[in-house]
Amino acid sequence: MPPLTDNGTVVVSYDEALNWLSKAGKGTNAPHLLLGNGFSIAQNPAAFTYSALQRRANDEGRISPTAQGFFEELKTVDFELVIRSMLDAARGLRILRGNPRDPDVLGLAAEAAALKEALAVVLAGLHPSLPSEIDDDAYARVYVFLASFRTIYTTNYDLLLYWTLMKGLDEDFVALVKTSRAMDDGFRDPGYQAEYVTWDYLHAGRNQCVYYVHGALHLFRNDDELQKFTWSRTEVPLLDQVRAQLSAGYYPLYVSEGSSREKLSRISTSDYLSRGLRSLAAVANGLLVYGLAFSDNDEHLSKAVVESKVTRLAISVYGKPSAPENVKLAAKVVDLVARRLAYNPRSPLEVMLFDASSVELW
Repeated sequence: MPPLTDNGTVVVSYDEALNWLSKAGKGTNAPHLLLGNGFSIAQNPAAFTYSALQRRANDEGRISPTAQGFFEELKTVDFELVIRSMLDAARGLRILRGNPRDPDVLGLAAEAAALKEALAVVLAGLHPSLPSEIDDDAYARVYVFLASFRTIYTTNYDLLLYWTLMKGLDEDFVALVKTSRAMDDGFRDPGYQAEYVTWDYLHAGRNQCVYYVHGALHLFRNDDELQKFTWSRTEVPLLDQVRAQLSAGYYPLYVSEGSSREKLSRISTSDYLSRGLRSLAAVANGLLVYGLAFSDNDEHLSKAVVESKVTRLAISVYGKPSAPENVKLAAKVVDLVARRLAYNPRSPLEVMLFDASSVELW
């Protein structure tokens, strides 16, 4: 048993957590993986934190005075929180004034939509432009990490996971890392000449093992299909393709709504996103969570875990366990355990916390 930390929480190493998860269920099973924003922040805090995004958005004049007022009043740099607060304010005004067409109501809703679009544009602008901007040694570390898991779920919009998995198509790279893993994200040749691939909604569930549960920058929804842009069909860098779409007024399929309820509403409009959330709710045995704090705006993810068949859950902790955000996370852990017991007393949920810094990534 590892020593207790300063607030009484037991935190183990990543290797210990992975070994513990592999023994969930009968025999030895590869666990599943859920990635949060901490995965991207580990690569470049200057690009993927909300504070970096807000600075860039301010510099480019993409945050309106109204939106800036919400950021300041809430004392936050969290785009999702501001979007949620704007929509809540619009809803309150609509109720108080009894007029859904009230200019202030419509204005706040438009402000929220504009801020969501600004988030996509700024994220694309801060993102590394080419996969080659990241060292192969870093890709190797991340690829070896990913190879330990059966199914990968990510809440991140960026291309880092995709770029890493694409390395698995390089024979020299696979020989270097001495491992390989499936990278089926459900997208297939559309059956006609196109510069993209499309999600195979009829058959993807059979072999799909990578899910962008909140969408991604390189996924765009057309009238009757979900398209994924690739380099192999155009030899044009993905970020250049994404920027071209943004310039033309098209925005990627991604979920940045403020509250979990609004996120879930957005997810329900997409068969692809809905399938990913249902898949998470169906996994069994062990699940490792890296870089996700199970905050209130991710309640839909918490519910999926509670109602899944996962029996062992390992969650990363960054920094001192006594830090306010980790105290809050510890409380969430207690809540998850209690909710599982109420939902399915015959299948209790065991939880272990592990040190995020003990994972070798970027």
